[in-house]
Amino acid sequence: MKKFLGILVLGLLLESNAYAEWKKLSTYKGVTLYVEVDTIIKKNGYVYFWDLHDSDVLDEFGVMSSQTYYQADCSLLRVKTLSYIFYKGSMGRDLIEQQESVVKDWKHPAPNTFMRTAVKFACNY
Repeated sequence: MKKFLGILVLGLLLESNAYAEWKKLSTYKGVTLYVEVDTIIKKNGYVYFWDLHDSDVLDEFGVMSSQTYYQADCSLLRVKTLSYIFYKGSMGRDLIEQQESVVKDWKHPAPNTFMRTAVKFACNY
């Protein structure tokens, strides 16, 4: 039953992707960073959010866009990567695969990176 609910939730997430409100934050070398503002959650001192990297071209793995789900500790400006979703199409279309992050250690995003931009936006939203 738990597995079925997980699949149902993932299916709803993927279906809702086309209707999500993505806030464009930055573009660099043909890749645009978005954060999904509708799903930013603040809970127990942490912020949970999805970001989306949307590229102009397919990469060497056949990926054009990807979503990452984060847990952020805004007081220490650190983040854990919880899961990834990879797509063949732009803006999260044509699912390739979804996977949980193997390494869920806290990271401090470097200045002037997409990760830091997304974390600061989600924390201040």
